[in-house]
Amino acid sequence: MQTNTLIKTPFQPQPEPIHAENVLAFNWRELTALGVTPEEARSIAMTLIAKRLMWVYWRRLNRAGIPIREAKRIARAVAKYDVMAVLPNAYQQSLICQYCPTVCRVGLWRRELLLNPHEQTGCTSG
Repeated sequence: MQTNTLIKTPFQPQPEPIHAENVLAFNWRELTALGVTPEEARSIAMTLIAKRLMWVYWRRLNRAGIPIREAKRIARAVAKYDVMAVLPNAYQQSLICQYCPTVCRVGLWRRELLLNPHEQTGCTSG
């Protein structure tokens, strides 16, 4: 009987899996040693965190029944708001309105996501 086992030797380096938690654990100040300004380093760190959150949120929304494409757009809007305080565009707001009960059910509701900073109006049920 033959088994499918790999023989590991010191001469065969095995790649280590990359986990998002490990990527996010870096010290953004170390980027300045590579010539990145502190502002750019913070921006890079915030972008990585937002991307990680987006995938976590996307999985929640998709498992709750929101279609893949719409779930991704909503997740991106909520993650960008949570990390960078960026309000969603009109299309993202309309998706959040459309799937409001599901967004609430998975714990991603943020009142500010539906406020238009110029008009101070949110979605209306119709």
